[in-house]
Amino acid sequence: MTVRSTGVGGLFTATRVPDGDDPAWLTTAGIVVDSLLFTAAAVATVRLVGHLDRRRRASRGA
Repeated sequence: MTVRSTGVGGLFTATRVPDGDDPAWLTTAGIVVDSLLFTAAAVATVRLVGHLDRRRRASRGA
């Protein structure tokens, strides 16, 4: 199952061109947004793991 953020494009214009395909700008924007969200989730995960690791090390030293 693929979740796509391209549904937001329907707020601005039709999400289908006459031949039934997605507009190129909407496909490109969806790829960029999906990549940014994935990268943000990865960065948040790394920061959370680092924070939890520092907390664990601090509690062992006390």
